[in-house]
Amino acid sequence: MNQLKVMFSQKKFWLFLLISTVFFGVFVIPEYATDTYAIFSQDWTYAFQHFMSLGRYVTAVFWAILMGGFHLKFSYAYGISFLLGIFFLTIALYKMNQIAERYIKHPKLAMLTAVLIVANIFSIELWMYFEKGMLVLSILWNVLAIEKLIEYFEGKKKSLWLVLGYLLLANCTYQGTVALFVALGVIIILKYTKNFSDFIQKNIVVAFSYAIPALCNYLSIKIIFATDRVAHTQSVMTAIHAIIKALPNSLIHSFGILPSYVWILFTLVITIFVLITQTYENRKQFLIKIAQWIYIGIAVVFATVAPQILQDSVYMVPRDTYAMVSLPGLLLLWGIYDQTDGQQKLEKFMLGIICIYLALQWFNFQSLAVDHARMNYMDRQIANQIGQAITEYEQQTGQKIEKIVCYQDQFPSWQYPGLRSIGDANIRAFYTEWSRVNILKMQLNRYDLQAGT
Repeated sequence: MNQLKVMFSQKKFWLFLLISTVFFGVFVIPEYATDTYAIFSQDWTYAFQHFMSLGRYVTAVFWAILMGGFHLKFSYAYGISFLLGIFFLTIALYKMNQIAERYIKHPKLAMLTAVLIVANIFSIELWMYFEKGMLVLSILWNVLAIEKLIEYFEGKKKSLWLVLGYLLLANCTYQGTVALFVALGVIIILKYTKNFSDFIQKNIVVAFSYAIPALCNYLSIKIIFATDRVAHTQSVMTAIHAIIKALPNSLIHSFGILPSYVWILFTLVITIFVLITQTYENRKQFLIKIAQWIYIGIAVVFATVAPQILQDSVYMVPRDTYAMVSLPGLLLLWGIYDQTDGQQKLEKFMLGIICIYLALQWFNFQSLAVDHARMNYMDRQIANQIGQAITEYEQQTGQKIEKIVCYQDQFPSWQYPGLRSIGDANIRAFYTEWSRVNILKMQLNRYDLQAGT
């Protein structure tokens, strides 16, 4: 509680609240993903069991309190989830900034580094689901775990238990963001490594800190629920081949969130900037820094995609590869030290580049959010047309329709023409099996309708 009071008294907390609102405030208007129709058209226990079966126990409890305890309407529950998302993101940015300021003496650069890491381009998909508050909370758990990892490396050995605790909470909230701990962890390792032996030991600490909570969560799902998502029916080589095939869409094309090659080029510019600042006065360090850069890249990508190998199939979407695109911010966190006058001039140039990149990111976030709202509107219009046809039929025949049979075109489209889609977001409600009839239930208030065959 005291920490919250201190945060609330800091101008930077309110600045990060403003940044969070500017980037994601557009989602204050209730929006619907295909999953939303599925969970809100059923009794609250359906979604509770769904989240439990995915190992997202914290999210399941949150749902049970909102819908099972208070029996809130969709709009009220959505509003609470949105506000929690903004609040948790603000704290995550604030905490990440505190970590960045340990190593980056330029306050503005430290602040932008926090934004690049926490509110990266793939974070947009986390906001396109009802449980956005919990999805963002999972990010906060990872940042808090890194804060305690730093304490452990500085000699507070008991802090390792808190690292494990926060990561267990992260896994039990949403597993897709947990790779952020490893991504940040490798940077902290490089900051605190004394020699090669110490480097190996610290890597083992980070690896086991990541693996133990993840394994506990994985085994609980496999043993208790035996869900298909952890069935592991694919071979390792098949999974690796599928991951390699999917990587260009995420790294080069950014799943369509940014124009193609923008993220890659931006990361390259950041890399050049960091290498210049690190070797400005000691060019003999260049090969060592290149080796460290390769180590960071491999660790971040591997930690992000490794969970795909344990699933029944490889399915890479922005929310599950969230940690990977934090790389530009991670490189800044790794490579910026006290600068000379010449380097400070370069810093000002980089501040401009980063601001332009973040402005482009903001523009595309708003564009995707607007398209999401347009898609919801078009879905509802179709649902209303179907509802009108149902009403006319029932009035004419006196028979009540209880079952709806859905048919698809030979080549069905998951999106409307002219609208952008990313991952599982901005997908037509009438495309997925679990939302076709459920949107009719919600939109027409006809919860008696069932899917027929």
